[in-house]
Amino acid sequence: MLHSRDPRAISETDTGDTVTDGVDQLDCQNLDFGLILLEIRKDVKGIHTQFDIMEHTVNQLKVDNEELKKQNKNLVQTVNDLSERLKHVESVSEISQNKNEKIETQMKRNNLKFHNVPEQQNETRPMLIDTIKQLLTEKLSINCDSILIDDVFRLPSRAGNRPILVRFALLHDRDHILTAFRGKRKEGDPGFRIGDLPPRIGRAISGLFPLFQQCIAENKRVHFKFDKLIVENTTYAYDELHKKPVRVDE
Repeated sequence: MLHSRDPRAISETDTGDTVTDGVDQLDCQNLDFGLILLEIRKDVKGIHTQFDIMEHTVNQLKVDNEELKKQNKNLVQTVNDLSERLKHVESVSEISQNKNEKIETQMKRNNLKFHNVPEQQNETRPMLIDTIKQLLTEKLSINCDSILIDDVFRLPSRAGNRPILVRFALLHDRDHILTAFRGKRKEGDPGFRIGDLPPRIGRAISGLFPLFQQCIAENKRVHFKFDKLIVENTTYAYDELHKKPVRVDE
């Protein structure tokens, strides 16, 4: 025999199943939300860790930068000290060079070196003395009867006629010849050169000579003083780097 169910019982049973399903769904949602929160916390913790690492790296860079600044400051001071020492060494070297040149000039003060003088075969000392006196007479119009020569000889040379070094007994004769040569050179090329100065001084005088000639043409008081040119009350030196006379203060 079939029994019919009470509609209210059915309604109560069906309603209970629906509530259970809703609770299950809510529990699942809460579980998912909790997992998401755990993942977020994990990510945040990782970010904090990365920030800590970056902060440590930045702090280390700051320390390294300060150390580099300190080293750079020390290097600058070292370079400045070395520069001062170098300037002192250069100054001492220049003073020493000038003293040596003055000593050399003093030792050679009676000497003159004659360049571009043709050589003869089997030259002897008397032949060289005759050659020099003939040159002085013909080219510089100097009376050589009273001129005394202590020594004369040819110097080594890689090309052309070897220069003749003449040592005069009297400084007066040497200066007289040099003055006559300079006067002749103003008129034109005498065909030979005279000089016996240290190389640097020779270059300085050669570089200053055009200014010397200009001052003579302008009737200015001018004379050489060692490796300097004195014009009126102004001193000039030859700048080998820029190849020109420059004014200096003495």
